[in-house]
Amino acid sequence: MFGQMPILEALQRHVQVARGNLHVPGHRQGAVLPAAFATWMGHAAKLDLTELPGLDNLMAPEECILESEKLAASHYGSDRCFYTVNGSSAGIMAALVTVLQPGDTVLFVNPFHLSAWNGLVHSGADALCLPFHYSDEGRQSAPDAVEVREKLRQHHNIKAVFLTSPTYQGDTADVAAIANAVHDFGLPLIVDEAHGAHFGLVPEFPLHSIALGADIVVQSTHKMLPALTQTAWIHIQGNRVSRRRFAAVLNSFQTSSPSYLLLASLDAAQAWLRSEGRAAAERTVWRLRKYGLLEEPAGGWTGLEVKPVTRDGLKHWIPADREGSRLLQDMLAKHGIFVEYADGTGVLSVLGLDIEERVLSEYTRIVHDWHLKRDFLPQSRRDKRHQGIADLNALAAAAPRTFAIRPRDADRNHGRLVLLERSVGTVSAAPIVPYPPGVPLVYPGQELSQAAVEVLSRWFASGEKIQGISASGEIEVMAES
Repeated sequence: MFGQMPILEALQRHVQVARGNLHVPGHRQGAVLPAAFATWMGHAAKLDLTELPGLDNLMAPEECILESEKLAASHYGSDRCFYTVNGSSAGIMAALVTVLQPGDTVLFVNPFHLSAWNGLVHSGADALCLPFHYSDEGRQSAPDAVEVREKLRQHHNIKAVFLTSPTYQGDTADVAAIANAVHDFGLPLIVDEAHGAHFGLVPEFPLHSIALGADIVVQSTHKMLPALTQTAWIHIQGNRVSRRRFAAVLNSFQTSSPSYLLLASLDAAQAWLRSEGRAAAERTVWRLRKYGLLEEPAGGWTGLEVKPVTRDGLKHWIPADREGSRLLQDMLAKHGIFVEYADGTGVLSVLGLDIEERVLSEYTRIVHDWHLKRDFLPQSRRDKRHQGIADLNALAAAAPRTFAIRPRDADRNHGRLVLLERSVGTVSAAPIVPYPPGVPLVYPGQELSQAAVEVLSRWFASGEKIQGISASGEIEVMAES
């Protein structure tokens, strides 16, 4: 019989009986790990094993791994949960390849992560993208279910719809309405919910997308749950997606030697969710409310007219220009507090579950001091944030609705390097991506407009870290462009 943490319990049983390791990995349960690293690993190294009797196999789970996946599925109410040690990126690529054939089209209803682009490359599919914009606070506009329905009516080659919810800043879409629209056409809805594995724990958090009707939901457990980096799981429900097909495709994006430390972390995370998660979320909400960091809905949480929660209270977004962002980032760093990211539109802090009161106290004090400094800045400085928003909207306006070159073909095109400032009118051969958040500003196959090049040049000159622009200011474009 299996307990509440099947994988961890199986590993513990093996450690108790093992007397000699005539198998990989080569560090032999930590016996020959370099001392500087072994000190930090401690007893955890003993759990870094391989597919031994009783430890199951992630490629074809039948025992402890399968049982753990079933327990994770039970928490969310999905029909099936799949573990991955290659992050949610593997799950997103597998989801797209599972439901699409070469020549099919997928509708992207809002900006999408680079891994989704890679899913298009692997599937051979085309993309149709809905327009979007950014508010004065630097938040993405919410996708419209009516517009989704209209696009599905107009384009009969669309075979799936892809939605990112929540955004990096914690804003959620109307997943239920979009799911209803998509399902009316008999199509599957894929939701990149990488930042929402904690959703649904308490009423103050948004509902997760499984409860809202999505067919495939990809969650990064390590982002918002107590789990190790690179862990993720994928939920499937309903009959629009073949679970057998998905399992086979996911294996093609997984290592055949998965880390049992990561698998044990996934196992512990699902047990934590079911046993301690709600209480931890309640404590967190109480602390955030105490320090004025929880956005309260009109009417309060107990009023009869309260609308569904649409914003993740664990994401604290402070709009600011580039200088202001860096100032706040530096002020916090001097006190040993590090934020998720700071750029020309604002600062994002992830206030994790069970965050300590001492951190919240120090954080709010420093943010208050930063606001006082900002109040004395000249208007010209304060207006720079609006330039950052204008830049984002210029890039959004330049983003293509369709791609002249199919993603797979664009990926195989031999490119050439040109200076960014001389790239107007060329076609990008590689994604240009700020990381975080990993959502491309320019996709391969996209023609570079004057407006896009001006924005990218301005950001590059300001020192922003952007993948796809070399240190010398060059980008890769299609050879024939």
